[in-house]
Amino acid sequence: MFDGVTHELNEQAYLEGIEARNKAQVNNRPVQPLSLSGGGSKKTAVKTSGVGTSVMLKGTEKQKITVDTQAAGSSYGLWAIDDSTLTLRHMEITLKGANDWAVAVEKGAKVDIGNSTLSGIKKNFYGLWAKGKETEVTGHQLKINSRNGDGGRAVTSYSARITLKDSTISSQGENSRGILTFEAARVTG
Repeated sequence: MFDGVTHELNEQAYLEGIEARNKAQVNNRPVQPLSLSGGGSKKTAVKTSGVGTSVMLKGTEKQKITVDTQAAGSSYGLWAIDDSTLTLRHMEITLKGANDWAVAVEKGAKVDIGNSTLSGIKKNFYGLWAKGKETEVTGHQLKINSRNGDGGRAVTSYSARITLKDSTISSQGENSRGILTFEAARVTG
């Protein structure tokens, strides 16, 4: 856990994930391989919370940052809450459990994600999920894939603002959805 400090990730793998809060500023070393995992059921690979807290993870076209969850389910790849900020580039997010969220954003948090792939293979996968009037998600050059799962949702917004540019959404399986909006949500692109 990173609590109110500036920190550069120097390990190549964080099997139990990372958490930043209380104005922590966390980033990764350029061009260093990086793998993040939630480590089990109801776990999170990357969590940010609190005003002034930010995590910036940048991979490259040839060396993407990998994020995964275990088959146990009900886990988050990336979760931003309480006015925190996530900036993500060249990510490969693979969710292996049922009821998993690739990128969840709520309570006024802001996420900017680009050049990344979000994939889920079990039921009730959520690609981009956002909630709250002050919550914002910007995605560009994304591939969001919900496959082989009953009830998957590629993009879901409750009152939040989501902007997608040059992105591809694919949702396969019974009762699956591409884009769902509720409560005056805004999804543009």
